[in-house]
Amino acid sequence: LNLKVLELRVGLLRQHQYLEIEQEDGNEVAMTMVFQSLDTPYRMWAEEERVRKYNTFFGPGCWAQVVKISAEEKLVGIKLTTGTPPPAPAPAAAVAAEEAA
Repeated sequence: LNLKVLELRVGLLRQHQYLEIEQEDGNEVAMTMVFQSLDTPYRMWAEEERVRKYNTFFGPGCWAQVVKISAEEKLVGIKLTTGTPPPAPAPAAAVAAEEAA
């Protein structure tokens, strides 16, 4: 995976850690690529513009989201799920969900 293309090449200590594959509702499949990101904060990975780039980079037929795996270990995941993305939450709901995480 070329992180430079996704504009996430800040710092030298970013490493791919592992992959998780799981079955989602509706017979969809999700794959989460987990990275240790010592120098790039989660909020940068999760910027709306970057998530749009992930969707474009990984192609049609799947959609991307960024998940915080472990704040303590600075692990972040890019989760790719087949199918159609769910509707975007209302702004207040998105803020409340982030604060709860």
